[in-house]
Amino acid sequence: MKYILSEKYNTPELQSKIMGPNPVKLEEELLTNHKIPKGSIVCDLGSGQGLTGVFLAKEYGFTVYAADLWSDPGENRSFFDEMGLSREQIIPVKADAEDLPFEKNFLMPLSAPIHIIISVEMSIILTTNYCPLLKAADIFILQSPV
Repeated sequence: MKYILSEKYNTPELQSKIMGPNPVKLEEELLTNHKIPKGSIVCDLGSGQGLTGVFLAKEYGFTVYAADLWSDPGENRSFFDEMGLSREQIIPVKADAEDLPFEKNFLMPLSAPIHIIISVEMSIILTTNYCPLLKAADIFILQSPV
């Protein structure tokens, strides 16, 4: 596959924000021929330093909640500002996957760059804590490099 969209993010400065396999390429591949409408609210769960959220907001026009437990929302906000994204386009959130701060039926189908092995325990967390937050849809996109 030729990664036309993610190639724009192949700079040393942006690549330094990546831990592990390139999640931007993985998102581009997963979202090929997607049906998620522009302007949909999505959660970039496990967003790290925010590069994947930037990609989702800029390339697909989603409103992104970039949720991560370990990254500083203030630092991510500065990065989003540098990337030319407004506070309405991408919102940094410090959150644990087991206690997400969203209302039920708030989020559209998601892209989740979760960089862990999906275990039975994580499946329970996603099913119990994450799925109720999604609006009714026939799409659930989960990205894991393992």
